[in-house]
Amino acid sequence: MSPLLFSLENHEGTHVHVSHGVDSYWPFKRTFRTIILSFLPPSFADTLQAVLKKTFSEAAQSESRLAIANALDQMGILIDFKSLINLAIDQEIERHVMETCPRIRDQHMLPELRNWFNDRVKTWMTDIFGKGRRSVQWYNYLLIYVFASLFEHYMLKVLCDLRISELFEIIVDYEDKTHPLPVLQDLKDCLARTGQRKELVKGLRESTIKRLLQPGAATSDILQQYVSTIKVLRFLDPPGVLLYGVAEPIRRYLRERPDTIKIIVANLIPRKKKKKDKDAMDEDDDGSDDEDKDEGVLLDDQNEPAPIQANEEIYEDYTDPAWQPPANDAEPGFRAQKTSDIISTLVSIFGSKDLFIKELQISFGQRLLAITDGNYDEEVHNLEVLKIRFGDTPLQICDVMMKDLTDSRRTDQHIQDRVQSALHPTIISRHFWPSMPRSTLQLPGQLRELQKIYENEYQVQKQDKKLKWLPNMGTVELTVQMDDGRETRVTATPLQAAVIELFSDCPQWHVEQLAERLGKLDITSVALALMFWQSQGVVQDLGAHLFRLRETLDETAQNTESAPAATEYGLGVAAESPEEQGSVEVYWSFVRAMLTNLGQLPTERIHGMLRLAPGPNPTPEQTLHFLESAQREGLVEFRDHLWSLLRR
Repeated sequence: MSPLLFSLENHEGTHVHVSHGVDSYWPFKRTFRTIILSFLPPSFADTLQAVLKKTFSEAAQSESRLAIANALDQMGILIDFKSLINLAIDQEIERHVMETCPRIRDQHMLPELRNWFNDRVKTWMTDIFGKGRRSVQWYNYLLIYVFASLFEHYMLKVLCDLRISELFEIIVDYEDKTHPLPVLQDLKDCLARTGQRKELVKGLRESTIKRLLQPGAATSDILQQYVSTIKVLRFLDPPGVLLYGVAEPIRRYLRERPDTIKIIVANLIPRKKKKKDKDAMDEDDDGSDDEDKDEGVLLDDQNEPAPIQANEEIYEDYTDPAWQPPANDAEPGFRAQKTSDIISTLVSIFGSKDLFIKELQISFGQRLLAITDGNYDEEVHNLEVLKIRFGDTPLQICDVMMKDLTDSRRTDQHIQDRVQSALHPTIISRHFWPSMPRSTLQLPGQLRELQKIYENEYQVQKQDKKLKWLPNMGTVELTVQMDDGRETRVTATPLQAAVIELFSDCPQWHVEQLAERLGKLDITSVALALMFWQSQGVVQDLGAHLFRLRETLDETAQNTESAPAATEYGLGVAAESPEEQGSVEVYWSFVRAMLTNLGQLPTERIHGMLRLAPGPNPTPEQTLHFLESAQREGLVEFRDHLWSLLRR
């Protein structure tokens, strides 16, 4: 190897030529760099990073970047601070993404970020590693144009992490039924580049369990979130691997909720819009519509109804040219299935259609019995849709229900032609309809006479059949006439009508006497019926569980205890003083009757009905405190924003 000449100039200006082998250059350079780095203070790295970040944030500092890079390059230590430079770039990328992208969901952010990356990051890297560097040029351009893809990958990762942390809120706000949100398209593109699918599944599962699958969340809200989750994850991952990983805890939790099937079924049949009765609006004066909340629109598929797919139906058509194997991150239990609609997915929560069909029959029967104008066209259409989904055979019982109503109206018309009766019963087949609530109620007076007359006429037409009345069901249109000329027109329940009928025989009744006379009924149910007539100004409370007919308006009602004391019947809620115990017992008797007869109720509904109870009207805060006290006593429970009675 030929020698290499170095020319050095001493302090006297004389040139000294030193001849060394070429192999001595690299040890000399390493020694020189070591000496330079050893003289740098410990704070040099932090100071250099701060200077680099400052030049990064200011677009007009290209000359400053060049000067810094030239100085480092001349000292031969530019490459020694490459990791520090990379860290500065990463921090600036993260800062920019976190400043510009959070909570922006109505526009695509990736094009804007890529433009920023090309204008700022690549320009910055070119100034540091490219322009005017005396070191090997191909290495510098490799850093700029090849390693730039690594920084772009980091930018996509930061954006993907941000969107994964926001995904739960994105799903909550997801409403678009036709086009996905721009933020979802950005997330989908990021996932394709960064492969953070496991992070998405883990993050969304944790957020869902922590923020949604809680006892205080309403079942309808959980179902709505689940439906939105299905739509969002199907867009991000059509094969369903992401959905399979996220949905399992939701499905398991919904199986444990007792009202899940009921709410899903309520959404399978479109809810008929009907005007609320004015008297009912007056009775529930708080204006809430809590009974309809669980029947909100969950299922908004725009496609035609299709048959429900079985949960175990596996779709592995290997002859399909478009078939692809499951993704590498698919969980062991994952199997590719046919793309089903939302309803099929919800039905598959329980693995069988039998539970839904049974609940469908109950819901369909209740809807039919609620129709009073004889127009069943809408229900016939709904039944046809249900047959498409569940098949004809499971819903044959619903056909029998429809036939019963048609035959019932025909029979009633024949009887009305023979005897003009104010009674228009709905006659149904005992073996084909769902079980109806039973009661020992015995209708008195003219109500009982109407039943006997109708029953005798029915026996003439249907000699091989016998009517068995359900006196607790139905409605009664009443006109109550008082001595002072007042007339009160109401739509009452049979129990309420029976209570006021007895007042026509005797103007004054004790609650226990009414309960005994009407068939040994629950005393709180009778007290609730008395409360209804008291709100209409028909009866008044005399105290000591005694009520009398209010014939004239000048009679002053006494606001004393009218409902039976709770302690007399083995019930009680803690009160803070003996004076409050009387009101607490009255309140509890009415709350117990409400929850027994009406089922689960929200706090607002209970408060609205307690205002009709004898005694001082409780405030909303007092009502809530009272219910919480009853909960501590183990008398009621609060779940899905509804209060229910604990059976003991």
